[in-house]
Amino acid sequence: AGAGLAAFEEPSLPLPEGAQTLVYRATDLLGHVAEAAVAVRVDNTPPAIAVSIGGPKVAAGSVTYVTSATPITASAVDAGVGVATFEEPEYPLAEGVRTLTFRATDLLGNEAVTSITVVVDNTPPTTTLVVDIKDTTGTVLIPESRIVLDAEDAPAGGASGVGSMTFSIDGETEVEYSAPFMPR
Repeated sequence: AGAGLAAFEEPSLPLPEGAQTLVYRATDLLGHVAEAAVAVRVDNTPPAIAVSIGGPKVAAGSVTYVTSATPITASAVDAGVGVATFEEPEYPLAEGVRTLTFRATDLLGNEAVTSITVVVDNTPPTTTLVVDIKDTTGTVLIPESRIVLDAEDAPAGGASGVGSMTFSIDGETEVEYSAPFMPR
């Protein structure tokens, strides 16, 4: 310390998070005291990021399937000094496995990063119809004909799976398909 100055030591304990009043004093060698106070707010906490996935979506275990039209929204809040920047992916999403990263920074530079992974499936399933017995011309069903329906959902990058199979005859009421059937 120089003439008339006393050494100042840095506090050994960090200030707790939140609003604080810092009081500081100086005392000269004759015992005169000067005191002042300043209000400070300690903010070491990054913003909180919330992500919401709308519909259509299908959750299967740890995998979430969506379409390019599925709304995915995110927001960031900071109870301390406020959010300075918020970054999110560009939409719409291309088909396949996609990792979406959201990043928020508050005014003090505290940063939060949240990522989610979704499988974008815009491809409808493929369907096939197999008739195992036909008449000799191959175009007319006979009572012994067995009709089998099949569907597969397997685009590149992952598929949500076949949810249901239905059929109708001549535009009548749709019926849930569960097993091969014969015409009557």
